Amino acid sequence: MSLAPLHARLGLARSPFPPTPDASAYFFTPALQEQFAEVVHCIQARKGFVLLTGEVGLGKSTFVRRLLDTLPEDAVRSALVFNTFLQREALLSAVLRDFGLEPSSDIDEALTRLNGFLLDEHRAGRTCLLVIDDAQNLQPASLELVRLLCNLETGQEKLLQIVLAGQPELEALLGGQDLRQLQSRIVKHVRLAGLQADQVLRYFEMRVSAASASGRIALQPRAARALHRATGGNLRRIHLVLDRCMYGLAAQGGGTIDTQLLRSALDDLETGPPARRSRTGWYAMLAASGLGMAALGVGASYVWPTDSPAPVAQPAGPAAPAATAKAVEAPGPSAAPAAAAPAPAATASAPAAQAVAGPDEPACLARVAAEAQGRPLASRALPARAAGLLQPSAALCLFDRGGERWAFWRDTLDKSAYAVTPRATPASTALQRLLVRQGALDAAQVDGFYGPQTVAALATFQGRLGLPATPVPDELTYMLLENMNAAPASAARSE
Repeated sequence: MSLAPLHARLGLARSPFPPTPDASAYFFTPALQEQFAEVVHCIQARKGFVLLTGEVGLGKSTFVRRLLDTLPEDAVRSALVFNTFLQREALLSAVLRDFGLEPSSDIDEALTRLNGFLLDEHRAGRTCLLVIDDAQNLQPASLELVRLLCNLETGQEKLLQIVLAGQPELEALLGGQDLRQLQSRIVKHVRLAGLQADQVLRYFEMRVSAASASGRIALQPRAARALHRATGGNLRRIHLVLDRCMYGLAAQGGGTIDTQLLRSALDDLETGPPARRSRTGWYAMLAASGLGMAALGVGASYVWPTDSPAPVAQPAGPAAPAATAKAVEAPGPSAAPAAAAPAPAATASAPAAQAVAGPDEPACLARVAAEAQGRPLASRALPARAAGLLQPSAALCLFDRGGERWAFWRDTLDKSAYAVTPRATPASTALQRLLVRQGALDAAQVDGFYGPQTVAALATFQGRLGLPATPVPDELTYMLLENMNAAPASAARSE
């Protein structure tokens, strides 16, 4: 089901639980309201340096965007730096560019230029604010440069107000002996926390109301408590689970999210504690088609989750490849009884067991498994928008299952290739080119660095398909990037 029909079916003006920061409907707890007001005061009073920290998914970027939206544009000039892979001179150049100044490769010249600009703005009665997001990626030398920026001041006021936002590692970094001078300049430290159990339901109601669906979509109090237990109050995880619940509600045109629907969403996303789930869907499918595990040559333990790949077991002996070829080319008389035998009954937590292979699907599944050559295999239901843009190949099978289009493929993703590093990598360059091909990234932005720019483009691509945003590509996203037809230019422009 594509995103637009989903919203229309539920009567939503927009997505109530988007994967990206949304400051337009900001939820203030009493404690957060107080902290936010203090940060605004520190900036307007030109006190200098504010630190914002919190675990992944607690809303640091949303806090920053709300802050920038709150400060009056005519009184505050702001610069936002989120590419913290830039260091020292490159970081300073980014600050100058965001303030509309000509950058310089010479730090002294750049600081002089910035100081002149800040003095002019101060005389005009305007406050200058620099926000650096994901600051935990900054090297100590770059944080020392931030300290130098703190020293730009008049007799009584700081010329540049600075907000450093980052994960808890930033606190440890600033706590080092060599950065104690910078830490001493912190006038306000905000530590973000997850929602409390009694706040989850109010948060849900606020987000739904902002999407113009108040009264049509509800969250059962018991389900709200279960959601808090499963997510720990982490906003990003809450959004992922509730967004998945929206699909269940769309099937009935609205209603209430109860514990059963919530559990289905959690199992689908595996956000909560690992559940005991039947993994026999693919085994049943192949067995019902006369292609048992021994014939495939991948061992009787060849089972995996529907949303996560697992290693493929190696053949038990030299006879296995021959058996595989025989099964593909001519199933033989023994296949008929197996094909007629009913597959094991499906359970509610494992709809994969309901799959029944078509006449050509067993051969395709066997071919992909046989050609995997030690690579993991994966299977997932396809987003509606992607289903018509894929073609089967030697490494990819497509088939219908329970009214949905499914894919079974040899997984080529190496998530470790997208670790945060200050260097360009071939893997990041290749990923960026795939994003360009799908219209999610401009060709001029291909630089080989895996940073916020690429993560944002990845989220754009995933959002178009109704997939949850992930910090690095997941197996399904990467397969779609590799195999989907290129997005039409008109579609790319309309996003």
